[in-house]
Amino acid sequence: MKATALIAPIVIVVLLILTFSQIVCPARVFAANQFTITAIESANGTISPNSATVNQGGSKSFNINPAVGYSIASLIVDGSYLTVASSYTFSNVQADHIITATFAIMNFTLTVTQNVNGDISPGTTNVNYGASQTFSITPNAGYSIASLTVDGSSIQSLSSYTFNNVKDSHSISATFTLTSPSTPTIAPTTTPTTTPGPTTPLTSTVSTKPYANNPTPTAISIVPSTSIPTPTSTSTSTKTALSESTNFGFLNWLLLLLVIPFGALAFGIVALKRRKKKQDPKNPAIKLPNSNKPKILKRVLITYLTRLKKALITYLIRYWRRRNTKLKTMTFPITRKVNC
Repeated sequence: MKATALIAPIVIVVLLILTFSQIVCPARVFAANQFTITAIESANGTISPNSATVNQGGSKSFNINPAVGYSIASLIVDGSYLTVASSYTFSNVQADHIITATFAIMNFTLTVTQNVNGDISPGTTNVNYGASQTFSITPNAGYSIASLTVDGSSIQSLSSYTFNNVKDSHSISATFTLTSPSTPTIAPTTTPTTTPGPTTPLTSTVSTKPYANNPTPTAISIVPSTSIPTPTSTSTSTKTALSESTNFGFLNWLLLLLVIPFGALAFGIVALKRRKKKQDPKNPAIKLPNSNKPKILKRVLITYLTRLKKALITYLIRYWRRRNTKLKTMTFPITRKVNC
């Protein structure tokens, strides 16, 4: 009984001490493990926050921010290369960590589309952010620049084009056309004009020697003609003469073709009249009848000549009509007459 009575007050005192210590200094009793995450920055970008302390089992996110004109080249966590991303989160932290990022300048492609009959130099090129690049457009010999297209839009055709302060990818192309040959300028020919002479008649006096028929001298007036001769083209007259000579020669050939059948017909008729009847060799007194071949030949010749005559008449009619038409349209030089 005495021991039990002594233990009860001791237990109460211990419980009171423990309760008081927990209320006054809880951190010393329940302190947790903490870990440090360090961020190592490189040029042309930042990592935020720079560093952080995380309780055991906690999480922490870091943002990777490249400078203007740059992009994230690599992301390294605890010495291992990870997939490039704009942020990274440490989850369930159980140890210290290190995060590092590198940055590279952005690069853009300037695509050149080459076409025939010309060249764009340089070709397809990669350009850094904010840089400039000039392209020269050179057509081949005998060609010129027909059109220049930049990023799908037609612009003024120039022999060069410059992309300034590049901040994106671009494209350029050009087409070329054949240069038309220069045509020589022909000066207009002027037709010479003749100014009419004076209308006052020109007078001349005949010698005053007496003659039997004309004792009295008379004045002769010479009146110049006011008509101006129309200049004719030598080439036109030459062509007309050649065409007439050609037609004349063809007419002669046609007449010759007409004469030959007529002569053959006349010769055949004469030969038929003079042809004697054949005699029977067994009985000379009996004469055999003539064959029908000469009659058939005569009919063929007559038919041929009839058709030839019709063709000749038709040709002559057409020929004379064309000739009369040419005569109406022909120009003849006008001789200047002096009326005495």
